[in-house]
Amino acid sequence: MRNFSSKSARSVHHRCMLALTAVMLLHAALLGAAAESDGLRTVAANFYNLHLKLHPFGVPSEQDLAKFRPYLSGSLQGLLRDALRAEQSYADQTGGKVPPLVESDLFTSLFEGATGFKIVSCEARQNAGSCMIEFVRQEPNQKPLRWQDPLYLLREPRAWVIADVEYLGDWQFMHKGRLKTVLKRVIEEGNKANAEGLRQKK
Repeated sequence: MRNFSSKSARSVHHRCMLALTAVMLLHAALLGAAAESDGLRTVAANFYNLHLKLHPFGVPSEQDLAKFRPYLSGSLQGLLRDALRAEQSYADQTGGKVPPLVESDLFTSLFEGATGFKIVSCEARQNAGSCMIEFVRQEPNQKPLRWQDPLYLLREPRAWVIADVEYLGDWQFMHKGRLKTVLKRVIEEGNKANAEGLRQKK
């Protein structure tokens, strides 16, 4: 009888230790998820605060790109640089007599861009994450416009960085799809214009 009681006590103790370990692991996972979410929020907030300050229209200038660089993935930086070169080449070929290939805010769905924002939520999954951003455009004596766009992030060795923006606004003449798609189209159109200009000079 004493042996049975001793085994029973050890079994209960073992189950309690397993349960305690599971709780501790769950707690650690929740803390880790909260920390990742905070990291995403910090990057998103810092980027859009800078964006509101600089308010670039169209492809950002070299000076603005230098300021945005700490928040952008290497891939997105490369596309923005190529798009800027395409815009410059297009302006040279057209003599600056036509509008640029893109002349709107590239980082939100609205042509004019936002005047304010708030971060609705952020979620991290291993080395990828996303934040839903709610934007507002407030004009004097007008009702504010509100919409939401997702921001996609990647974990690079240095930190969380922005990889792409998705346009969810339903305005008729605004971008559709994603930022990277728009940039690739700008690059393609700029290259076509440059090639056509070279053919005409021959």
